Amino acid sequence: MTFHPQIVQTHAGVRAVLSSPEFSVPGPNAPTSPRGHSQALLRDVAWLRNQVSRFSGPQDHPRRRALGVAELDRIPTGGLRAAARRCCEQRLAARGAGPVEVMGALARPVPLDTLAMALGVGAGLAADVACVARVYPPAAEADPEADAAVERLARRCATPAVGERPGHIVGSELCAARIGLLVQACDATAGLIGNAVIASARHSHTGPRAQLLAETLRYSPPVRSTRRVATAHTTLEHGSIAAGREVHLDLAAANRDAAVYAQPHRFVPQRAETQHLAFGFGPRACPGAPHAMALAAGTLDALESHRVVPDQPTVIHEPTGHLWIPQRVEVDHR
Repeated sequence: MTFHPQIVQTHAGVRAVLSSPEFSVPGPNAPTSPRGHSQALLRDVAWLRNQVSRFSGPQDHPRRRALGVAELDRIPTGGLRAAARRCCEQRLAARGAGPVEVMGALARPVPLDTLAMALGVGAGLAADVACVARVYPPAAEADPEADAAVERLARRCATPAVGERPGHIVGSELCAARIGLLVQACDATAGLIGNAVIASARHSHTGPRAQLLAETLRYSPPVRSTRRVATAHTTLEHGSIAAGREVHLDLAAANRDAAVYAQPHRFVPQRAETQHLAFGFGPRACPGAPHAMALAAGTLDALESHRVVPDQPTVIHEPTGHLWIPQRVEVDHR
């Protein structure tokens, strides 16, 4: 008998699941690459999934998460925002006047290059990061291209961390943590930038950048859903969940819960309620939320005087179930 996942759509229900020790993330023991093709690689997609905190169980998660948090803690968000703006402005200047397709030319490479430089692993990793991001979720099937991309990223990320003595070899968990930070910033940050550019044009927003980004995350979150698995029989909202049952958390619906937000289906940057769930909640909430906001803000800073063209009534998004990322957003670069 096949059990369909329980769907949770309320703000309170999603918060309850994300903060409860009775729910865990789906493990990495899912389809990887066709057997045998990556045997020559020391590090592949399966290795990455088994090393990052994102898919770790309760014993390994705190330690692995702390490695990523420590890497982020040494990157000031103000400097990151300024660096993203410079990177974006340099790319715009190199292209000259005319239309610029934001998603491919700016929203994906600018945050990744900026974050990679801040981590000390160098720029130019966007193509490999995007390749890995495509198969990062445990349910996805990896391939030789993605496995090779992980190996290349691992070679770049296996460098001494700040404060380590010369010659010290960084452990595999720290290497994986750095790759994980880049992979998790890939689609989500690009989606935030693209959705914010569209929202700014449609709603003629001229206020603070932080308000625009916060309301974009609530109204059009780039990550629309996530999953958890019940580790024990438990009760949730209006029913019980059996141990082993998968729970689908609808972040987009929770972010428009009328019990929390006034006029939830209106885009209101000045709203007082800012408890959106776009970055998750509880012990596994995104540790890089301030950095993602800084990267997006810096990119938008560079686009401040640009006009979105054309003003499409309907935006086509990439065909992925849990992401909300525009395929194309053009701005007029003068």
